Amino acid sequence: MLRLGKEREVLGVVGDQLGGPTYAGDIACALIQIANQIIAGRENVFGVYHFSGQPYVSWYEFAEHIFTEALAQKLLEKRPHLNCITTSDYPTPAKRPANSCLNLDKIKNVFWNCTKRLAKSFEKSQGISLNVRMCFVQR
Repeated sequence: MLRLGKEREVLGVVGDQLGGPTYAGDIACALIQIANQIIAGRENVFGVYHFSGQPYVSWYEFAEHIFTEALAQKLLEKRPHLNCITTSDYPTPAKRPANSCLNLDKIKNVFWNCTKRLAKSFEKSQGISLNVRMCFVQR
């Protein structure tokens, strides 16, 4: 998105597909927390869990966040104009589901509410740094 934002003044971004953009540092932190609980002897926690960032947003809304943060971090000199388009306006060889939102109830109930708000993930990704020590603090 940043490259496209630098190259073009106007971008069409799909607004009818939803998902949960997830910062890689949040995934790592969640895995460390889960591993710590298993190492500490927590039983009956094995299984399949879904994890993603929240809130769920469209690609268009995600692009808005990206460009707002890019301007704040001075990664872009000016913001491109975003046009909200539909999936049918942006054909791709692979079909994309309109709703890629994951059900996070199981991971929240078994472990904790470990999802981060999108804005917080953007703050943490500033400068692409992560304070790994915070992952070891039980919440």
